[in-house]
Amino acid sequence: MDELKRLKEQYASLPNDPSSEVVENTAIRLRGMKFSPTLLVNLPDFLHITKEKILKELDRALTLDGEELIEEGMNPTSDPETFRMNHLKLLYYFYELLTRLRQDDPSAWDEINELYEDD
Repeated sequence: MDELKRLKEQYASLPNDPSSEVVENTAIRLRGMKFSPTLLVNLPDFLHITKEKILKELDRALTLDGEELIEEGMNPTSDPETFRMNHLKLLYYFYELLTRLRQDDPSAWDEINELYEDD
């Protein structure tokens, strides 16, 4: 199976959004820990992002040409397809982690605590 097709399937299988209260409480907790995902393209207010917006970003990223990717932060000497796939993989990783945090998954909070609280 090709990598892009697999990635699209992973995005499509992401869980639906929890209540706005859960989203907000998770965002408050993460902001308090100074959590900031390492993404190649800036997505404002990532901590409140919804599945619908993630799917729109997937579609948007797939349509960006080389010049638009440079405007998004790609090094002009980089390969656009590699940059695009790396962006989409990182975005998926951090959104999937965020969904687990919203579900109060202890292993997800352990990851965050290890990165942001433990010395």
